Amino acid sequence: MDIVTAAIFLALIRIGSVAFITSVLITQIPLLKAHNDFSTRVTQYILLSLALVILLGNLVPIVVDLGTVFGDIRRSSAVLNTVGIGYAFSNAFTSLFSAGLVWGMYRLIALSNRRH
Repeated sequence: MDIVTAAIFLALIRIGSVAFITSVLITQIPLLKAHNDFSTRVTQYILLSLALVILLGNLVPIVVDLGTVFGDIRRSSAVLNTVGIGYAFSNAFTSLFSAGLVWGMYRLIALSNRRH
């Protein structure tokens, strides 16, 4: 796998993470306005903080990935080492799964609010 191909896959994974988190942030606006008990509100604000960390944590890697694909970012070698590419994909998938789990938690909160 060359660096451009890896950057394309990494950017797509990270953009998927941003899509989940954007959905969370849009969903949570009415949820934060609901009259919930204290522990639910605290949980919502903790999840809001986590969502913002995931969103902001993806911005620089996405810029680097897209710069690698479309820009003039060059490495001293076009060959990727196994440890480096494993680390990059591990981070990207961790971000994607974290975002998906936060999104799932917000879906549960929304369902719970509809039942009450």
